Amino acid sequence: MKRLLVVGSLCVVLSLLFIPLSSAVDTQLSQPTYAATMVETLTDEQVLSVLPSAVQQQLLPVLLAHPEVAQALHASARADSSQMASLVKNASSNHTLLMKLWTFVLYYRVGRLYASLLFYSQFQSKIMLWRVMTWGIRVLTWVKVGILLGFVEPQVPPTTPEVVFTQDWTNRTLTVTAVNAQTILWSNIDMIGSGACNPLPTGNVTIGQQITNCSGTIVLRYLPTDTILYVADFSS
Repeated sequence: MKRLLVVGSLCVVLSLLFIPLSSAVDTQLSQPTYAATMVETLTDEQVLSVLPSAVQQQLLPVLLAHPEVAQALHASARADSSQMASLVKNASSNHTLLMKLWTFVLYYRVGRLYASLLFYSQFQSKIMLWRVMTWGIRVLTWVKVGILLGFVEPQVPPTTPEVVFTQDWTNRTLTVTAVNAQTILWSNIDMIGSGACNPLPTGNVTIGQQITNCSGTIVLRYLPTDTILYVADFSS
């Protein structure tokens, strides 16, 4: 049985070489865009978004079920910060070579993680759990290195912007008076509710733009987060 598990694990590890990570792995060579402080604020879920979905589905439940172990291992993995500093220092001159080396190390760590997950699924022992958690944290730490170097980008969940409107009952308009983000697209905003207006403007939301010819109850919703931005009542 153990021999079959070992052979199966090796096959899985080899097959990982043909499993693409997120599409971000195939990015063009670019300069690092994430500061070290920004990388440290990323959650495990956001870092995991770079990895194959099969790895995400198996590793995330283990991390969530044992937060105290994950926290301890994260603390011990801070030694990789010296690796980050060294890689970033040489990124501009050896970017292509560094990306190849980073990808090789990542696949190796993911392979070790996947093999540990397979053994853990069979034996459910504390030792195997510790191995899964150890290699899982090593993978997450190495992915952070790739994010810092600009090799991959995590899937950061969208946030809801703040858009302030002024309602003009006489002219039946809504005027944008404040925006707290540089780029908000009108195409990401829709109108729901019982009322209606002329079609929304196009392009970026900017101060001074108007929504005209409004009637009834107007509800503006931000589609990426499914959040209500503003409610206006023109019924009277």
